[in-house]
Amino acid sequence: MVAAAGNQGNSKEVMTLLLDRRGDEVKITQEVVVAAAGNYRGKDIMALLLDRHGDEVKITQEVVVAAAGNYSGKDIMALLLDRHGDEVKITQEVVVVAAGNYSGKDIMVLLLDRHGDEVKITQEVVVAAAGNYSGKDIMALLLDRHGDEVKITQEVVVAAAGNDNNGKDIMVLLLD
Repeated sequence: MVAAAGNQGNSKEVMTLLLDRRGDEVKITQEVVVAAAGNYRGKDIMALLLDRHGDEVKITQEVVVAAAGNYSGKDIMALLLDRHGDEVKITQEVVVVAAGNYSGKDIMVLLLDRHGDEVKITQEVVVAAAGNYSGKDIMALLLDRHGDEVKITQEVVVAAAGNDNNGKDIMVLLLD
């Protein structure tokens, strides 16, 4: 089940086949849910698991972190928030992982829109955004929405200066 949930190619089809043919024998473990949350095509797998075995699907910190770090994590995170919003805890680790994710801006917008009061912009978050390959958009979002919480320290400047992709743009944002 873990291998099926993590399958990047045809995971939904494999998972559907297993559930259809061996549904009574299938156990949805924590590892299966984490693999689905971390899968690039995980939204369909997660929806299938929630639809068929919703009572077995536990939304733990590890699942939320896997979704936050997933390139297509916005869709998975939205699904988790829609179906299990009360179980989704937006911890510091989740925010840091989202800030460091290449597609993290979309995830960060979702987190800020839905759980803004739980999103704390710490030094670790700002450093993750400054060092992110696509960090310019995330940094602009953080400055726009939480500018008073964004502390520009030496560690942030070093992360931005070392950013191969858009370090200059991030430095301009920070200097402005």
